[in-house]
Amino acid sequence: MDGLNVYLGLGIVFLLAAALGEVEALGVRIPPLKSRLVRAALALSGAALVVAAFVAPLPGTAATERSERRAAYQRQVLAACDAIASTRATGDNALRVDDRGRMSRDQMVSILGQQWAQESETMRRLLSREVPEGLRPEWREAEAAWQPITVRGPRYVSAVRGLPDAFTQEQLERVTADVAAAGGYEEWSRFRSAMSELAGGTCKLPA
Repeated sequence: MDGLNVYLGLGIVFLLAAALGEVEALGVRIPPLKSRLVRAALALSGAALVVAAFVAPLPGTAATERSERRAAYQRQVLAACDAIASTRATGDNALRVDDRGRMSRDQMVSILGQQWAQESETMRRLLSREVPEGLRPEWREAEAAWQPITVRGPRYVSAVRGLPDAFTQEQLERVTADVAAAGGYEEWSRFRSAMSELAGGTCKLPA
């Protein structure tokens, strides 16, 4: 019997005893009660136990194990968010700009490729994990939000490949404008929100 059933069963017995004056059920026998004060106390205790059945499962029971699995999974979701954010920050910091304000196309393509590979692997591992039953709707939304990004990432890299060997920020924005304009920011925002819902906390992904 898990925590919910223990609390719920005792709560019902106490409530019946308070209402009927005596009860014998679930292996518990409460003799006739003449004191209204005792019956009132049993009624309050019974109500508290019924509430506890749904909010405070007993340690070591199935309900607690489900809660612990959910919490562990949500920590993994937040860890995935942190890993993606770290990958983005590391790549951005690695990009060098020359004294004329230009960046290297080959270096950017390499950095973007590494970022995309790491982010894809992070999400592959997360989405392949067993999902706690109560989080499956949030998991489906996170997976759906991730799919457009799997298409947009390679498109962005492809656009960068079309730049000169050395290019400026203005040139980069010009060639990637179509990729970004076609819902890119909205897709990333949806993904960040979906991951936050799945994690039960704030997914700190970059904008």
